[in-house]
Amino acid sequence: AAVGAAIQLFNLTKAAADYGSEIFDATEKTGLSAEAISSIKVAADQAGTSLETVTGGVAKFSKLIGEAGDGSAAAQGKLAKLGVTSNDLDTALGQALTTIARYPPGVQQMTAAQIAFGKSGADLLPFIKSFDGDLPGLIAKCKELGLTIDNETARAADNFADTLDTLSAQAAATGRVFVGPLMN
Repeated sequence: AAVGAAIQLFNLTKAAADYGSEIFDATEKTGLSAEAISSIKVAADQAGTSLETVTGGVAKFSKLIGEAGDGSAAAQGKLAKLGVTSNDLDTALGQALTTIARYPPGVQQMTAAQIAFGKSGADLLPFIKSFDGDLPGLIAKCKELGLTIDNETARAADNFADTLDTLSAQAAATGRVFVGPLMN
């Protein structure tokens, strides 16, 4: 029974570390906070969209924000059409999502999503609609339900997951060392 409990505890710990590592990697890719990413993951899972698809789109949006900050008139015009007035990425994304959700379904909404997120923008519409484009509301709800993690927790989970991966690789190598001579 003790061995079974230890295995269950290890599996739970590994799953938590892997989740936190996934969130950390997405924060690194997009520049969004871990709270925003962990909330986005909840909505993506519920909408049948992968976090990878969403973060790919958000990375394109981040690039658009950067281009606008560098003085690109075209990027600034796109952001204006999306109702973006903030330079803070979390806030700017929230503004864009709200604007996209307010467009009438169909061509206008799809076009706005593609302006924000590139060609994959249309694929993100079910995700955006799942929380009515209200990113601050989504984050608050997920926070209330205990579904978010912060930046420090995500970083710690990523470090722990890396340590577990190293230990697993070492255990596999040790097994090969012992089993190798038996195969001859």
